[in-house]
Amino acid sequence: MSDALGTYAKIWRAHLVHTDDAGASLVYIDRHILHTDTSAQAFDGLRLAQRDVRRAEASFAPHADAPTGNPVQAKLLDTLDANAHEYHLARFENDELAEGILQPGMTVCGQRADIGMFGGIGAVCFFTDAAACEHALATQTLHLSAPPVMYIEMAADMAAHSAESLLAQLVQQAGLPALRTHALEIGGTGIAAMDIDARLRLCALLSGISTFGALVAPDEKTIDWLKGKSHAPSGRDWAFACEYWEDLRADENAAYDARITLGSTAARSA
Repeated sequence: MSDALGTYAKIWRAHLVHTDDAGASLVYIDRHILHTDTSAQAFDGLRLAQRDVRRAEASFAPHADAPTGNPVQAKLLDTLDANAHEYHLARFENDELAEGILQPGMTVCGQRADIGMFGGIGAVCFFTDAAACEHALATQTLHLSAPPVMYIEMAADMAAHSAESLLAQLVQQAGLPALRTHALEIGGTGIAAMDIDARLRLCALLSGISTFGALVAPDEKTIDWLKGKSHAPSGRDWAFACEYWEDLRADENAAYDARITLGSTAARSA
Protein backbone atom coordinates (compact mmCIF):
# COMPACT_ATOMS: atom_id res chain seq x y z
CA MET A 1 0.00 0.00 0.00
CA SER A 2 1.33 3.45 -0.89
CA ASP A 3 2.59 5.73 1.89
CA ALA A 4 0.29 8.46 0.50
CA LEU A 5 -3.21 7.50 1.61
CA GLY A 6 -6.71 8.86 1.23
CA THR A 7 -9.03 9.21 4.21
CA TYR A 8 -10.90 5.96 3.57
CA ALA A 9 -7.62 4.04 3.25
CA LYS A 10 -6.28 5.54 6.47
CA ILE A 11 -9.33 4.48 8.45
CA TRP A 12 -9.35 1.02 6.85
CA ARG A 13 -5.68 0.48 7.66
CA ALA A 14 -6.11 1.64 11.27
CA HIS A 15 -8.90 -0.92 11.80
CA LEU A 16 -7.49 -3.84 9.82
CA VAL A 17 -7.04 -6.88 12.07
CA HIS A 18 -6.01 -9.49 9.51
CA THR A 19 -6.00 -10.22 5.78
CA ASP A 20 -5.90 -13.81 4.59
CA ASP A 21 -4.22 -15.24 1.47
CA ALA A 22 -7.43 -14.83 -0.53
CA GLY A 23 -7.57 -11.11 0.23
CA ALA A 24 -10.48 -11.26 2.69
CA SER A 25 -10.03 -8.95 5.66
CA LEU A 26 -11.13 -8.87 9.27
CA VAL A 27 -11.93 -5.27 10.23
CA TYR A 28 -12.48 -3.95 13.75
CA ILE A 29 -15.77 -2.12 14.37
CA ASP A 30 -15.87 0.85 16.76
CA ARG A 31 -19.65 1.22 16.97
CA HIS A 32 -22.42 -1.26 16.17
CA ILE A 33 -25.83 0.36 15.77
CA LEU A 34 -28.55 -2.25 16.11
CA HIS A 35 -31.78 -2.30 14.14
CA THR A 36 -35.06 -4.03 14.87
CA ASP A 37 -35.20 -5.80 11.49
CA THR A 38 -31.88 -7.66 11.79
CA SER A 39 -31.02 -7.88 15.48
CA ALA A 40 -33.65 -10.41 16.61
CA GLN A 41 -32.24 -13.12 14.33
CA ALA A 42 -28.70 -12.16 15.31
CA PHE A 43 -29.38 -12.56 19.03
CA ASP A 44 -31.11 -15.90 18.40
CA GLY A 45 -27.94 -17.00 16.62
CA LEU A 46 -25.82 -16.00 19.61
CA ARG A 47 -27.99 -18.06 21.93
CA LEU A 48 -27.87 -21.11 19.67
CA ALA A 49 -24.07 -20.88 19.49
CA GLN A 50 -23.83 -20.10 23.22
CA ARG A 51 -21.86 -16.94 22.51
CA ASP A 52 -21.88 -13.62 24.31
CA VAL A 53 -21.63 -10.05 23.00
CA ARG A 54 -17.95 -9.18 22.65
CA ARG A 55 -18.18 -5.50 23.67
CA ALA A 56 -21.60 -4.59 25.01
CA GLU A 57 -20.56 -0.96 25.54
CA ALA A 58 -19.81 -0.58 21.79
CA SER A 59 -23.15 -2.02 20.62
CA PHE A 60 -25.94 0.54 20.71
CA ALA A 61 -29.64 -0.24 20.71
CA PRO A 62 -32.14 2.53 19.94
CA HIS A 63 -34.95 3.18 22.37
CA ALA A 64 -38.13 4.37 20.70
CA ASP A 65 -41.89 4.05 20.96
CA ALA A 66 -43.58 1.96 18.29
CA PRO A 67 -45.86 3.76 15.83
CA THR A 68 -49.46 3.65 16.99
CA GLY A 69 -51.39 0.85 15.34
CA ASN A 70 -48.31 -1.05 14.15
CA PRO A 71 -48.21 -4.29 16.17
CA VAL A 72 -45.37 -5.79 14.11
CA GLN A 73 -43.07 -2.85 14.78
CA ALA A 74 -44.13 -2.84 18.43
CA LYS A 75 -43.17 -6.51 18.75
CA LEU A 76 -39.79 -5.90 17.09
CA LEU A 77 -39.04 -2.99 19.41
CA ASP A 78 -40.08 -5.02 22.47
CA THR A 79 -37.76 -7.82 21.32
CA LEU A 80 -34.85 -5.41 20.85
CA ASP A 81 -35.52 -3.90 24.29
CA ALA A 82 -35.46 -7.36 25.88
CA ASN A 83 -32.26 -8.37 24.06
CA ALA A 84 -30.55 -5.09 24.98
CA HIS A 85 -31.46 -5.61 28.63
CA GLU A 86 -30.32 -9.26 28.63
CA TYR A 87 -26.93 -8.47 27.07
CA HIS A 88 -26.42 -5.12 28.88
CA LEU A 89 -26.10 -3.11 25.69
CA ALA A 90 -25.74 0.66 25.54
CA ARG A 91 -29.03 2.44 24.84
CA PHE A 92 -29.71 5.71 23.04
CA GLU A 93 -32.53 7.89 21.83
CA ASN A 94 -32.70 8.20 18.05
CA ASP A 95 -31.36 11.77 17.97
CA GLU A 96 -28.32 10.92 20.13
CA LEU A 97 -26.24 9.46 17.28
CA ALA A 98 -25.50 13.02 16.22
CA GLU A 99 -24.39 13.92 19.76
CA GLY A 100 -20.95 12.35 19.43
CA ILE A 101 -21.70 8.62 19.69
CA LEU A 102 -20.41 8.43 16.10
CA GLN A 103 -17.18 10.30 15.41
CA PRO A 104 -14.67 10.87 12.59
CA GLY A 105 -12.29 8.00 11.94
CA MET A 106 -14.64 5.40 13.42
CA THR A 107 -15.81 2.26 11.71
CA VAL A 108 -19.56 1.86 12.20
CA CYS A 109 -21.87 -0.95 11.17
CA GLY A 110 -25.62 -1.11 11.05
CA GLN A 111 -28.56 -0.44 8.78
CA ARG A 112 -27.99 1.81 5.77
CA ALA A 113 -30.72 4.31 6.64
CA ASP A 114 -29.52 4.65 10.25
CA ILE A 115 -25.81 5.28 9.77
CA GLY A 116 -25.00 6.17 6.14
CA MET A 117 -25.27 9.91 6.73
CA PHE A 118 -22.38 9.87 9.21
CA GLY A 119 -19.90 9.48 6.41
CA GLY A 120 -20.44 13.24 6.28
CA ILE A 121 -18.36 13.67 9.46
CA GLY A 122 -15.69 11.16 8.42
CA ALA A 123 -16.97 7.82 9.75
CA VAL A 124 -16.64 4.69 7.58
CA CYS A 125 -20.02 2.96 7.51
CA PHE A 126 -20.58 -0.73 6.76
CA PHE A 127 -24.12 -1.92 6.08
CA THR A 128 -25.05 -5.24 7.70
CA ASP A 129 -27.61 -8.01 7.34
CA ALA A 130 -28.60 -10.37 10.17
CA ALA A 131 -25.59 -12.67 9.70
CA ALA A 132 -23.12 -9.79 9.76
CA CYS A 133 -24.95 -8.31 12.75
CA GLU A 134 -24.46 -11.56 14.66
CA HIS A 135 -20.76 -11.69 13.75
CA ALA A 136 -20.26 -8.08 14.86
CA LEU A 137 -22.00 -8.73 18.16
CA ALA A 138 -19.90 -11.82 18.86
CA THR A 139 -16.50 -10.54 17.72
CA GLN A 140 -16.67 -6.71 17.29
CA THR A 141 -15.34 -7.31 13.76
CA LEU A 142 -16.64 -7.88 10.24
CA HIS A 143 -15.35 -10.07 7.41
CA LEU A 144 -14.91 -7.69 4.47
CA SER A 145 -13.04 -7.19 1.23
CA ALA A 146 -11.42 -3.81 0.75
CA PRO A 147 -13.56 -1.92 -1.78
CA PRO A 148 -12.16 0.19 -4.62
CA VAL A 149 -12.34 3.87 -3.72
CA MET A 150 -13.53 6.64 -6.02
CA TYR A 151 -12.39 10.17 -5.21
CA ILE A 152 -14.97 12.81 -6.09
CA GLU A 153 -13.46 16.29 -6.26
CA MET A 154 -16.21 18.83 -5.89
CA ALA A 155 -15.45 22.21 -7.46
CA ALA A 156 -16.34 25.45 -5.67
CA ASP A 157 -19.39 26.13 -7.83
CA MET A 158 -21.04 22.95 -6.53
CA ALA A 159 -21.32 24.16 -2.93
CA ALA A 160 -24.61 25.97 -3.52
CA HIS A 161 -26.34 22.94 -5.06
CA SER A 162 -28.75 20.80 -3.07
CA ALA A 163 -27.76 17.26 -2.14
CA GLU A 164 -30.40 15.97 -4.54
CA SER A 165 -28.95 18.02 -7.40
CA LEU A 166 -25.42 16.82 -6.62
CA LEU A 167 -26.61 13.21 -6.56
CA ALA A 168 -28.27 13.60 -9.95
CA GLN A 169 -25.13 15.11 -11.46
CA LEU A 170 -22.94 12.37 -10.01
CA VAL A 171 -25.20 9.66 -11.43
CA GLN A 172 -25.14 11.34 -14.83
CA GLN A 173 -21.37 11.79 -14.88
CA ALA A 174 -20.03 8.69 -13.13
CA GLY A 175 -22.88 6.27 -13.86
CA LEU A 176 -24.76 4.09 -11.39
CA PRO A 177 -22.53 0.98 -11.82
CA ALA A 178 -19.39 2.91 -10.81
CA LEU A 179 -21.11 4.59 -7.86
CA ARG A 180 -22.52 1.28 -6.65
CA THR A 181 -19.22 -0.59 -6.76
CA HIS A 182 -16.90 1.99 -5.14
CA ALA A 183 -16.56 3.52 -1.73
CA LEU A 184 -16.98 7.24 -2.39
CA GLU A 185 -14.56 9.75 -0.87
CA ILE A 186 -15.61 13.37 -1.44
CA GLY A 187 -13.17 16.29 -1.32
CA GLY A 188 -12.40 19.62 -2.93
CA THR A 189 -13.33 23.24 -2.33
CA GLY A 190 -17.01 22.58 -2.94
CA ILE A 191 -17.45 20.09 -0.11
CA ALA A 192 -15.23 22.24 2.16
CA ALA A 193 -17.66 25.13 1.68
CA MET A 194 -20.71 23.05 2.62
CA ASP A 195 -21.97 22.96 6.19
CA ILE A 196 -22.15 19.68 8.11
CA ASP A 197 -25.90 19.24 7.66
CA ALA A 198 -25.47 19.44 3.87
CA ARG A 199 -22.63 16.90 4.00
CA LEU A 200 -24.72 14.54 6.12
CA ARG A 201 -27.62 14.83 3.66
CA LEU A 202 -25.38 14.15 0.66
CA CYS A 203 -23.76 11.09 2.27
CA ALA A 204 -27.17 9.75 3.28
CA LEU A 205 -28.34 9.96 -0.34
CA LEU A 206 -25.13 8.43 -1.72
CA SER A 207 -25.37 5.59 0.80
CA GLY A 208 -28.65 4.66 -0.81
CA ILE A 209 -26.71 3.98 -4.02
CA SER A 210 -23.20 2.88 -3.05
CA THR A 211 -22.73 -0.56 -1.54
CA PHE A 212 -19.87 0.90 0.51
CA GLY A 213 -21.19 4.35 1.39
CA ALA A 214 -19.70 7.82 1.10
CA LEU A 215 -17.15 9.71 3.19
CA VAL A 216 -16.02 13.31 3.72
CA ALA A 217 -12.72 13.90 5.54
CA PRO A 218 -13.13 15.77 8.83
CA ASP A 219 -12.08 19.43 8.91
CA GLU A 220 -12.48 22.46 11.17
CA LYS A 221 -16.23 22.55 10.47
CA THR A 222 -16.51 18.93 11.63
CA ILE A 223 -14.57 19.68 14.81
CA ASP A 224 -16.69 22.76 15.56
CA TRP A 225 -19.86 20.69 15.00
CA LEU A 226 -18.72 18.01 17.47
CA LYS A 227 -17.35 20.32 20.15
CA GLY A 228 -19.43 20.25 23.31
CA LYS A 229 -21.76 17.46 22.20
CA SER A 230 -22.82 15.22 25.05
CA HIS A 231 -21.02 12.07 23.84
CA ALA A 232 -17.99 13.74 22.23
CA PRO A 233 -14.55 13.52 23.87
CA SER A 234 -13.77 16.17 26.47
CA GLY A 235 -10.78 17.50 28.39
CA ARG A 236 -7.44 16.02 27.36
CA ASP A 237 -9.28 13.41 25.27
CA TRP A 238 -10.67 16.22 23.12
CA ALA A 239 -7.19 17.45 22.20
CA PHE A 240 -6.04 13.92 21.32
CA ALA A 241 -9.20 13.32 19.26
CA CYS A 242 -8.75 16.56 17.31
CA GLU A 243 -5.16 15.64 16.48
CA TYR A 244 -6.29 12.23 15.20
CA TRP A 245 -9.14 13.71 13.16
CA GLU A 246 -6.85 16.24 11.51
CA ASP A 247 -4.44 13.45 10.54
CA LEU A 248 -7.26 11.70 8.66
CA ARG A 249 -7.22 14.20 5.81
CA ALA A 250 -6.05 12.71 2.55
CA ASP A 251 -2.33 12.88 1.86
CA GLU A 252 -1.10 14.78 -1.14
CA ASN A 253 -0.87 12.48 -4.17
CA ALA A 254 -2.98 9.80 -2.47
CA ALA A 255 -3.82 6.96 -4.84
CA TYR A 256 -7.44 6.12 -5.70
CA ASP A 257 -9.02 3.50 -7.92
CA ALA A 258 -11.04 6.14 -9.79
CA ARG A 259 -11.36 9.91 -9.82
CA ILE A 260 -13.94 12.36 -11.09
CA THR A 261 -14.34 16.12 -10.79
CA LEU A 262 -17.81 17.51 -10.32
CA GLY A 263 -18.26 21.12 -11.33
CA SER A 264 -17.08 23.71 -13.81
CA THR A 265 -13.91 21.79 -14.74
CA ALA A 266 -15.52 18.35 -14.65
CA ALA A 267 -13.57 15.62 -16.35
CA ARG A 268 -13.51 11.95 -15.59
CA SER A 269 -10.56 9.58 -15.51
CA ALA A 270 -10.13 6.14 -14.01
